Amino acid sequence: KSSLLQYIDITFCSQTTYTGTFPIRDEYPDCIIRRQPKWMDGKFITPFHKDGEAHIYWCDGTFMFEREQQSCGYVSSLHYWSSDNKNHVGDKLQYTNFVPPLGWPDWSRFCYRPGVSLLRLENDSDSDERRVLVGQNLYGIHPPQDYPKYEHRDIVPVNTSRYFSRQNQLLGDEDAEEDQKFVMVSCMKVLPLTELMPPDHLVQKNRNFCKELKVCGQTLQQLDHRE
Repeated sequence: KSSLLQYIDITFCSQTTYTGTFPIRDEYPDCIIRRQPKWMDGKFITPFHKDGEAHIYWCDGTFMFEREQQSCGYVSSLHYWSSDNKNHVGDKLQYTNFVPPLGWPDWSRFCYRPGVSLLRLENDSDSDERRVLVGQNLYGIHPPQDYPKYEHRDIVPVNTSRYFSRQNQLLGDEDAEEDQKFVMVSCMKVLPLTELMPPDHLVQKNRNFCKELKVCGQTLQQLDHRE
């Protein structure tokens, strides 16, 4: 029976969730579950550190970043900004190891879901490497709908980031004040995965987190009814 279902693609299916994939995993452990476009699979080499901080995304939305804090979890939602261009998408990330800052309630770790916008660039070489532009709001957690743009490929070299003001003006790297920087656009090289599906220990960590999320939601609902 485990060989009956080998592949399922629920990319952009708005009524599906990461939690909803667990029954499929349990029933069909060898099934490949896709929750994002193929061009989003891979090892994103970011320009955030000198040696390049890698962000790895598997096809089911599980991710792992090469850092200690806010380093693992899953893509909780994904959408395209326009039906005419499904290569420009926005997402929301659910970290499983987010530690709320001082003064935040503990339940905030379940609803802190920052997002970015991604734009696929056409591969202009014969290699398996891809390039993706990534836009991130520096004031707020929502992905920027108007970023990145195709023309940014000419002003944001691979392995670099550029900053834009609220007026959509490109800021200089050296003379821009921090409070002027509104959106960051980075160009990242993406290396192919060796396996489409993530390691079991990451899936189990996400499963445990989803169980905690459910319990937290039920508890908050009970408290709301009491009031």
